[in-house]
Amino acid sequence: MGERWTLRLLLAVVLVLAVQLKLRHSLASPRFHPADDTGYFRAESAFQYRYAKMLALGQKLPEVDLDAQFPEGVRVAQELTLGMERATAATFRLLPTRPEAFHIFVLLWVALVSSLSIWALYLCGLRLGRAPPLAFAAAAAYGLSWASLSHLIGSYGFQAFALPLIHLSLAAWWGALDPKEPRRRAHAWACGALLAAALASWHFSRFYLASFILACAWAAWRRRKDPLEGALLREALGPVLACAAAAAVLVSCLRESGLLLSPTLILGAGLYAALRWPNRAPLTLFGTLGGLALSLKLGPDAGSYAHVYGLLFEKLRHGLIKPADPSVLGQDARLLWTGPFNSPELGLALFSLLPLALVLLPRAAAWRAAESDEASVSRDTCDALTVLYAAGTLLVARLLPFFAFFLCLSAMIGFKTRKRLAFWVFLAIAALEGAKSWSPGARWNVFMRLSAPFSSSVEQPTALFGSERTVIEWLRRYGAGAPVLSNYGVSASLLAYAQTPVLLQPKFESAAIRAKTAAFLKALYSDEESLFRFCSEHGARLFVYTTDDILDLSSDGPRYASGSLRLSSESPALLFHFRPEALRHFRLLYENRDFRVFSVGSSGLASPKHDPVYDLAQYKPSTAPDGSMNLDVAGVARRIQSARNFVLVARLLAQRGLPEKAMGVYEASFETWPDERVRDEARRLESSLLKPK
Repeated sequence: MGERWTLRLLLAVVLVLAVQLKLRHSLASPRFHPADDTGYFRAESAFQYRYAKMLALGQKLPEVDLDAQFPEGVRVAQELTLGMERATAATFRLLPTRPEAFHIFVLLWVALVSSLSIWALYLCGLRLGRAPPLAFAAAAAYGLSWASLSHLIGSYGFQAFALPLIHLSLAAWWGALDPKEPRRRAHAWACGALLAAALASWHFSRFYLASFILACAWAAWRRRKDPLEGALLREALGPVLACAAAAAVLVSCLRESGLLLSPTLILGAGLYAALRWPNRAPLTLFGTLGGLALSLKLGPDAGSYAHVYGLLFEKLRHGLIKPADPSVLGQDARLLWTGPFNSPELGLALFSLLPLALVLLPRAAAWRAAESDEASVSRDTCDALTVLYAAGTLLVARLLPFFAFFLCLSAMIGFKTRKRLAFWVFLAIAALEGAKSWSPGARWNVFMRLSAPFSSSVEQPTALFGSERTVIEWLRRYGAGAPVLSNYGVSASLLAYAQTPVLLQPKFESAAIRAKTAAFLKALYSDEESLFRFCSEHGARLFVYTTDDILDLSSDGPRYASGSLRLSSESPALLFHFRPEALRHFRLLYENRDFRVFSVGSSGLASPKHDPVYDLAQYKPSTAPDGSMNLDVAGVARRIQSARNFVLVARLLAQRGLPEKAMGVYEASFETWPDERVRDEARRLESSLLKPK
């Protein structure tokens, strides 16, 4: 008993450290301001943050949110999973004293709730490994790892809430499979309830459910000659499937997308039938195949998630590498194959999984020495999930936290001896991971040095946070609730912080928003009449142009997503960027170095500031043989980034009392990229030097 309580106290310390790590990085973001949430969360996080804040302030969510996707709106209950937002708001409203800075509360809430996965891994380890010290050390290695926390930094994503539910459901699952547990049935229902909550909170949870059923099927096949193991699996699986089916009927978004008649639940039902009636295998197989055929042909689930299956097919077809020519990809694949849906680049994988992957060494040594315990359905399920998510992570970087969890869990099971050695190995890895996560960019971080040669450098300037804030503030003051069309990457921020209706939003689970986004991109890079017609049809009164619409040449950028990197001289994007005076249906109202705001339906020009980023001469333009325009975007991106680096060095030198050296670096920055703001900053420093002391 004393050892258990000691380990629980130590685990509480690990939980506190994990929370501290997440908050440390989230609060260190240049976007963070303790009293102002403007622009902090972006994309999907901003979209979800808006709903959480509305609920926290006691506002009722509309049945159809017109502002989130003007003018047709988003059917909130049918299209969105709001479990996380409701849980966040409910926690906030329970506080006796509510903080004014809701975004700080959200960051703390995310850090705390996501850390429940550490406790879940410890509970899973107790069931599978039956060695409490080993379970603690594996949980510490996972909880302090970069793989477990990097996706949570500065974000408000569904994984922060749904992953702990999934992990806790696994702890209950292995309790349901434990022959020594007298309350197996209760554990099975707890597993099902937690999994149902995850299904209601994150669309991706249904794909986890599919992997879970596949892992159970593998374990059932492996233990097919052991009636006791088969009975344990059947008794545990029934309540889990019942809870999933109940959620599919009761939760609006799951009912809308047809989870009840999905291939996943049909496979689960087929597996349960095979376990329940092992002597009727042909009938079970025939019924399952028939159900799958009907589901794939008629079921809503197949249509609702065809874009996901299509993306996986495209990724496999192209060997996980995006083709240079975007036109060879389908429309949905171009929109979805971005960000967390990319395969992890080698540098990211190395940094995330070293030294964490070394947790497998003790189990490998035990296996080679034939010292592992006898296998069971529990361990077969765990190993199958580890293999599935190892393969899945190669396809989708978002699955890395899943893989890290199963990696640590599967590494600690099956030991007869050498448990003490494994404990110290895991503990050493936990210490290394914690140090790495504390300061990822430090010079002493050997893992950063190891991964750096395998990390790609991004040759494009990113929009400055100051520019984003000022355009949001301008829309707050002058937008007057006018519907805004903008790139889907920034629309959610405009909706959340400027309170302006937006035409596009980033929740691409909906086929309608994918089609609408594709139509916008096609118009943006074709001709002005097409874009004006798109704006008129959808009621846009303002258009917010981002320099990324031209400067982003990456495979995650809007030009790639449009299906062609080619630029016509009459492309609206080119006119917005270089020749706003030539526009017939759009009038420039406001600009900064990264954004321009245009009114729709009027022409004319409002005194542009002529920032060099909008100066065509900087891009060395030329006409290609096919009539398209060539721009040296990559060269401009390098110069802008180099100039920004010079400015950072100059400011550092000025702060350290070396103004003369700072002046030289400022000059180098201006020579690299002629930004008058840099020249003004240098002049202010020079004036301060000339003032009498």
